[in-house]
Amino acid sequence: MKKISYIITFSLGVILFSACNKKEKIETPTTQTNFHQEFDSYDMDGKVFPQKLDKVPERIVVNNLSCTEILLELGLKDKIVGILQLDNKPNGKWKNELSQLKVIGDKMKTNKEVIASYQPDIFIGSGRGLNEAFQGTIDSYNQLGIPVYSQRASINHNSPTLLTIIEDVKNLGKILNVEDKANTYADQLKKKYDNILEQVKSVKNIEKPYTVLAIYSMDINKKRYSAPVVSDGLQYDLISKLNLKPAIQGFSNDNTFEHLVSVNPDIIININADRSFVPEEEVKKVMYNDPLIKDVSAIKNKKIITVNYDDFLDYGPRHFSTLEKLYNEIYKKN
Repeated sequence: MKKISYIITFSLGVILFSACNKKEKIETPTTQTNFHQEFDSYDMDGKVFPQKLDKVPERIVVNNLSCTEILLELGLKDKIVGILQLDNKPNGKWKNELSQLKVIGDKMKTNKEVIASYQPDIFIGSGRGLNEAFQGTIDSYNQLGIPVYSQRASINHNSPTLLTIIEDVKNLGKILNVEDKANTYADQLKKKYDNILEQVKSVKNIEKPYTVLAIYSMDINKKRYSAPVVSDGLQYDLISKLNLKPAIQGFSNDNTFEHLVSVNPDIIININADRSFVPEEEVKKVMYNDPLIKDVSAIKNKKIITVNYDDFLDYGPRHFSTLEKLYNEIYKKN
């Protein structure tokens, strides 16, 4: 009889224990139903599109490198169901992880129907491709029930600064429910930023700001190059924080060395990209030994600084390392 009572008591205990466990498992996802985020996305004209999320995104499509790397920093690799083709081969800290992500198309050719077919809970990335001609408008995704976070650092209309990158990190932390990780990462970036700015303040004996010309698509045989915009947007803020100013305004395409003479920059930033890659040593050899440009300030003073395309012309945390590199190359080597 005692044995039967023991069995009944034990069985009831198991049932009650299981019931408690089941209750805990049911309660866990209810925090998802309480999740709610509202935020604004912007198109390239600065038009605002209010967005809303009622659940933590589990499926994410990203259209550029910098946002992808932010998500990797926040531990969200497994939630990325697709990325658009990167401008350059994966490199840097997240090289291996980037090469493992599923590429779903080219940023210039992939339309919203392809992106929507991956059933993302949110579409994240640069706002520059979000138009009818390329990846589709923010509004068109919203009509399909897909919220969009357009990277604020990519929207020139809103005059982004390096601090806007930190704002993007924090915003993504809230939207993707990893706020603590995002705030920690944002603090690290801000500390690096503040440190460089303090060092710039200590620089003395500069009579006037150095002028900067960025060049890319260098054809060393024809001695021609193009110059991207550094007179506004994120790139302008970056050079301004180093007390530098642009040598030209706007974009300048297919320039000769005669153009370089007329501009006479103090510093040349040589941007290396896979699509137009020329080894740094070859660029310097050609430019430092050409008699036509020998009196250009940047040539005379050996001030050609090479940076990677993604480190200077994207819109993410790599810019803080570029800020540090340019500071060291320009001021510490004087």
